[in-house]
Amino acid sequence: MLRPHEPGPARQTSLTIFALLALRPTFTPSHFYTFILFFMKNEYALLDSGHGRKLERFGKITLDRPCAQAVWNPANPQLW
Repeated sequence: MLRPHEPGPARQTSLTIFALLALRPTFTPSHFYTFILFFMKNEYALLDSGHGRKLERFGKITLDRPCAQAVWNPANPQLW
């Protein structure tokens, strides 16, 4: 069951750091994923993967992105 996370002091600080980093012209998508996994590790979930894709949840955001290593069939096709 997914529950919305209430913003606390630690989360508020990490979001402020993210906002400052995102303004830098050298900020790339790989920096985004590194930030998410480091600061928001309790809010990350791999929902499913397969057919060259992976479905991930970062807090309230759900992403469907390529993954060349996921060559199997998805375990939960209804999630896609």
